[in-house]
Amino acid sequence: MRLVPNAITLFGLPAGLLAGFYLYKGAFTLSALFLTFLCACDFFDGALAKKKGLSSPFGAFLDSTVDRVTEFFIFMGALFYYFEEGSVGMAVVTYWALAGSFLVSYTRARAENFIKNCRVGFWERPERLLLFLLGLLTGRLTTALWILAIGSTFTALDRILHTRGSLRHNERDLFEPAAGVQPFYQRVLFWRHPRTSWPYRIYAGLVVLLTLCVRLP
Repeated sequence: MRLVPNAITLFGLPAGLLAGFYLYKGAFTLSALFLTFLCACDFFDGALAKKKGLSSPFGAFLDSTVDRVTEFFIFMGALFYYFEEGSVGMAVVTYWALAGSFLVSYTRARAENFIKNCRVGFWERPERLLLFLLGLLTGRLTTALWILAIGSTFTALDRILHTRGSLRHNERDLFEPAAGVQPFYQRVLFWRHPRTSWPYRIYAGLVVLLTLCVRLP
């Protein structure tokens, strides 16, 4: 039987559901196992589609939809876990991280109806899932969720400002900086480096180090 990318994408649905369920039960190791399988599905569906020339608009749509559903399962598992533990504060942070993650995807999808590309900011789905996985494996899920909540919020804000600047430039607004020129605050706070660059690797390493060294209550 030929394995098709859409089938691999759909394999991620039960993996995400089980990752969220075992997280809710406090079984972090089992949750991490299913989350690892979900990450593998995320990688191989796109890789197979490109290698076999099976990429399609519907495949991309299905992939994005399943991504949102599985993220919902995982974050809701964490949300219910913290409620069961009596940690209302961390439940709120988890909800914040969930909302931020959805906004990262939504702002890009909506912006690209009006501009060519809005793939700016660091916290895209692979980074979010891998940090979540790291938090589960190291017992520092609380730290990971705080980083995700703050980081995804900055990425969504970055995409809003990027879209605003691009649209104003396209409309030849004389008060907007020229293409490729950013205000100082955007250069300091927001992300413009591709995954293959050294700044990206350094920043990713710092995030991992922060997660490993800081244990938040």
